[in-house]
Amino acid sequence: MRIDTLFFVFNRPSHTFEVVKSLIEQTKYPEAVFVYFDKPSTKKDIEQQDIIKEHFRIIQLKDAYYIEQKENKGIKRSITETIAAHFEDGADAVIVLEDDIVMHQSFIQYMYDALNQYKDNDRINTVCGYRYPVLNFIKNRDENLYGMMIKRFNPWGWATWKNKWEFVDFNVLRTAIIPTVPEGQANILGIPDHLKEYLYMEEFINGTVDIWSINVVLRQYLTNTYSIYPSKQLVNNIGFDSSGVHSSTTTAFKEEVDWDVKYNVKLNMLSMSNIYEINLNEFLALHLKEVMFKNKKKSK
Repeated sequence: MRIDTLFFVFNRPSHTFEVVKSLIEQTKYPEAVFVYFDKPSTKKDIEQQDIIKEHFRIIQLKDAYYIEQKENKGIKRSITETIAAHFEDGADAVIVLEDDIVMHQSFIQYMYDALNQYKDNDRINTVCGYRYPVLNFIKNRDENLYGMMIKRFNPWGWATWKNKWEFVDFNVLRTAIIPTVPEGQANILGIPDHLKEYLYMEEFINGTVDIWSINVVLRQYLTNTYSIYPSKQLVNNIGFDSSGVHSSTTTAFKEEVDWDVKYNVKLNMLSMSNIYEINLNEFLALHLKEVMFKNKKKSK
């Protein structure tokens, strides 16, 4: 199976360097790494990208290909169009990284194992490397890395398959979902209330917000499919410092990573529980807007 690793960078050299270091230290290195530079919008962007490019020139990252976009696409178009292009080119699966996703050394091994083991499982749509801190009550006493099935998708280091990936337009999803969640009636999709709010937000309806992951989340509810999450934290998202486009400064999503431990990946059995969903939905109801609308106060 051909698995392409896509790495999206823009104008954050220090963040990018940390991610690159974690990539080099992986116990399993990707077969191919495609580094995508979105086109700079300002003089400062150009200067920052020049620093990043020089870093790549010096370190000579193994099996890496560098692509400079011909227009400034923003993160939504960059990711969705690039994934589509790689699948059209023959990739069977992709691992997606951004410039603030520092990986535990077992991250790529976990992704490869999950992609190979669950490629024919119709219930699994995506594989996520980040584990929300509200799920840290799930602890293993050994150094084995297990998997959990959760309805919610997270975009901080993730993967999917060609035969399962479909990026559906927000308004198409909205039209399909709204009849199932009428006010005061049962919700057959099980979409939590805080997620329903996005169905009525003008930023999503008119397409002016540069956020794509909500579409994947809604589609998984609509199709009753799941993400695989790791039983131990495999990602440190270092973008919660207001350096990114959407995220404000927050510590709500921080969970300690055991950097020195090399995990044994054992994904032959996946755990599934309503407790995962309940705890996660309560947590995201409080904190999700912190990583979607920078400097925008949460609605009461």
